[in-house]
Amino acid sequence: MSKVAETEFPVHELIKSRWSPRAYTDEPITQDELYTILEAGTWAPSSMNDQPWRFSWALKSNKEAFDTHMDALLQGNKAWAKHASAIVLIAARNTFKANNVKNPSAKHDIGMATQNMLLQAQALDIYCHVIAGYDREYVDSTFALESPFEPVTFVVFGRLGDPALLEEPFASRELQARERMSFQELSFTPNHNPKV
Repeated sequence: MSKVAETEFPVHELIKSRWSPRAYTDEPITQDELYTILEAGTWAPSSMNDQPWRFSWALKSNKEAFDTHMDALLQGNKAWAKHASAIVLIAARNTFKANNVKNPSAKHDIGMATQNMLLQAQALDIYCHVIAGYDREYVDSTFALESPFEPVTFVVFGRLGDPALLEEPFASRELQARERMSFQELSFTPNHNPKV
C-alpha cells in the first residue's frame, strides 16, 4: 500500500513516500540494513558536533533483546509494533561532553538523527514508526540510563504489511489519507505570534 504525499511544491520522493505504518510483514531486515540505518543517524548535524544521540537496538531474530525493548512500549503500541523486524531506543545526552554544561539543542539534534534514519530506511524500502508512548520508569531501570542521559523515543522498522491484518482502531488509521498544514499556515513573522 502506497501513501505518497501530494505536495504543492516538488518535494523529494523519499520525503513524499515516508509515512508511519503499523502493519508489518514477517520478512526480516538484515543486520547490515539496520547498521546502515543507524550509521545514517550518526551523520546528522549537531550543536558543536557533540552527537548527543545514543542507540540501543534489537533485531527480532534476537528474541531476548527484542522482547526487552518491546516491553518498554505501552500496550496500545505493543499490540502492533510487535510485528516489526527491529526496534531502536534513542536516548539523548543532555550535556556537552567537553564541559558538562546543559545542551539545549540535544533533543533537536536527536530529531535530526532520527529523521536521517527514517529517510535511510525509506531508501531501503523499509518502513518505520516513531513511538513516544513508552514506560519511562521501565526504560530508566532496564537500560540503566542515568543523568545526563535520558530516553527520547523508540522507532520500529519493518517491511510494509497488509492493513487488513491489524485490529481496530489501527486498521482504520492505516487507511486514512495523509494530511499536513501548509508551510504558509505554519509560518510567522517577528511581529506576529505563530498560529495555534
